[in-house]
Amino acid sequence: MPTVTRGGVHIHYEVTGAGSPVLLHTGAAGDLRMWRDAGYVRGLSGHRLISVDHRGHGLSSRPQGLDAHRIGEYAADVLAVLDAESVDRCAFVGYSDGSCVGFELAVQTPARISSLVALGSIEVSERRSALARACRAAGMAELMRLIQADEELEVPSWLWLQYLETDVEMFCLELEAWADWPGPWPYLDRIAVPALIVVGELEDPDGEARRAAGAVAQGASVELPGLGHVGAFLASDRVLAQLRPFLAR
Repeated sequence: MPTVTRGGVHIHYEVTGAGSPVLLHTGAAGDLRMWRDAGYVRGLSGHRLISVDHRGHGLSSRPQGLDAHRIGEYAADVLAVLDAESVDRCAFVGYSDGSCVGFELAVQTPARISSLVALGSIEVSERRSALARACRAAGMAELMRLIQADEELEVPSWLWLQYLETDVEMFCLELEAWADWPGPWPYLDRIAVPALIVVGELEDPDGEARRAAGAVAQGASVELPGLGHVGAFLASDRVLAQLRPFLAR
């Protein structure tokens, strides 16, 4: 199990397959097993897949304090993993908060990112602090309750288990430390690499994915009908039908 250490924080990751490199970055809950269990690792065979347990998740370190969880730290961890694997440039696929890391990298270090795939809606920052307060009070079961309230879907047991295993303090610190991040909106026009945004219809009622993609020089967006934030990720066959040709181009 490869690990890279940056600033005293150990970042665990896994590498599978061979071919052009693709880095997979999950969101605030769960860990790198999500990509395998949801079918993305199998569906992206033919690529060298680098799946990351970002700080506070899975087998990676759990640093304390807001400053350890600023989005720039997550982006720097990705670069450290790429350096450890001698990867000069890769495609980046992020889900939920992972998409935000991808946007940050595409702007701050464009030479390292060949293309960007963002799975999930562009978040509204003020919701993050409220969610952190709710989960600190009730634990990760509160996240599960909110997902069930928002989406009518049967969530597989492996995903529930990953959510429950997520360290609630790490989850909350990530939410809080990014609450004042303006999101990608101020610098979408600076993203020069091809970018694909994939959202579920129910998580993006105002069409923000289309608007964001339109601000990127080589941007495109896809909406999956009838699905929400979690349901769209779980519909890996439908996502991969968009993802595979995009990465091939």
